[in-house]
Amino acid sequence: LGDVYKRQIYLLAGGRYYPTGGAPAGFFIHGDIGGGHYSYHLSNESAVKFIYGVSVGYKITAGGFVFEVGGGGMKTDFVENEQGFTRILRVQGGIKF
Repeated sequence: LGDVYKRQIYLLAGGRYYPTGGAPAGFFIHGDIGGGHYSYHLSNESAVKFIYGVSVGYKITAGGFVFEVGGGGMKTDFVENEQGFTRILRVQGGIKF
């Protein structure tokens, strides 16, 4: 992708829904919405694009530790004039406080 775009900057807002009601642990559906600024290498053009995505995952809390895994997709415009979906793989760990 280095020959396709120079840089990208994006800002996203996201939220989660826990359909089993076990928030903040258990199965979740995560959605993102926002905008991105892309500068394309081949044409020296830049554009601001609408970005959205959805992923699913599972979060485990044990004592003071948190671990989650998930995956999904996000609409991106890495190639000028071509919309595509970028795969998302999420693996996170941390300490609950």
